[in-house]
Amino acid sequence: MLNRSIFVFCLFCACVLFTGIGRTQSISEQLKQADCQFEIYYGDQKLDVIKQMITKRAVHFLYREGGYGHEAYFLEWAYKNDIEIDSQPNWVHFYNSSNQKIHSKLDLIRFENQSLKNKHFDKNTSIHYYGFSLEKVPMFVLDDTFKIVIIK
Repeated sequence: MLNRSIFVFCLFCACVLFTGIGRTQSISEQLKQADCQFEIYYGDQKLDVIKQMITKRAVHFLYREGGYGHEAYFLEWAYKNDIEIDSQPNWVHFYNSSNQKIHSKLDLIRFENQSLKNKHFDKNTSIHYYGFSLEKVPMFVLDDTFKIVIIK
């Protein structure tokens, strides 16, 4: 009986070790679709991006006759500059590593200015969270994108 208990305990430890049960993930780590490392500019000012990822979100539209919804990919990022991005529609330009414009779209930059104090930085640092839909942006464009420039 003792050998069986030791065996079960060892099997449990192996499961924890090999399946990562002991490792906790943040919500963003669990839900993200992909990490990315684009340089992001607002006009000619480079944003001090601290985190960015591609996520999948629900999108819904309401009309007088009703509404509909679907899922779409979004590029979301957090930065710590004191630059505020205008919540009106902005042009979003995608550039490759040779600084050639490879795609453009007019989009509303979402989340407006959700400036929050973050536990990872000092009390005087504000972190801004933004994102925009990647609808109508071919994934091959994202593969070739090095820099994203947002123009109001």
